[in-house]
Amino acid sequence: MEINLIIRELLAKHDFISLPGIGSFTQKYEPAFPSADGQSFIPPKQIVSFDTSRTFNDEAIENYLCEMQGISHAEASDLLKIFIDRLNYDLDTGKTCVFENVGELFKNKKGRIKFEQAADIN
Repeated sequence: MEINLIIRELLAKHDFISLPGIGSFTQKYEPAFPSADGQSFIPPKQIVSFDTSRTFNDEAIENYLCEMQGISHAEASDLLKIFIDRLNYDLDTGKTCVFENVGELFKNKKGRIKFEQAADIN
């Protein structure tokens, strides 16, 4: 199972999911509110962002892998490390990393990790 495909599923259960050493996907719910003309409402939406200061390991990915694949925590940690190493390599070589139904991570010209939320996340 590709780790980049399970991030959205994990975000359905958690407010943040960490990619150890890189940062964390965070989400918040923005409730509906009246439009400027007062005649309608702006619908609620989920806002997903990526916080590069949250580099700790919350172990959510490892726990998911253990539960869904029936592997040990050590094996799950090894799989996550391989994924993180590949993600870092891809980012360092200018590739955009896609997280299905979540968004894309990439590095800007200054070498900073940036995130663009998927348009269809709501």
